[in-house]
Amino acid sequence: MPGKRHRDLTCVYRVEGNIPVPHVLIAFVVMHVLFGFTLSLVFQLAPTVEHSAFPIPEAHTGRIPHEWAVREVQTTANFALTNAFARWYLGGVELPD
Repeated sequence: MPGKRHRDLTCVYRVEGNIPVPHVLIAFVVMHVLFGFTLSLVFQLAPTVEHSAFPIPEAHTGRIPHEWAVREVQTTANFALTNAFARWYLGGVELPD
């Protein structure tokens, strides 16, 4: 439309004034604690569930017969396969059966 000015997105999403440093630090700490707890919960619980497999090394060599990637998939546990929010929040780290 002639005569109508379009505003750019920078002025729409601009925060007026300064954000206090303590607020930024509190948000930083809360975010890292929340995501750190989530990561530790997901990746530390994976080997403790009942259906996780633990390959046994060969007696004479002390090596596991599969390469690392195969062993990683065999020992992975799936969490919340039917929960859409958990799949989104956890980043879809579940592997298909």
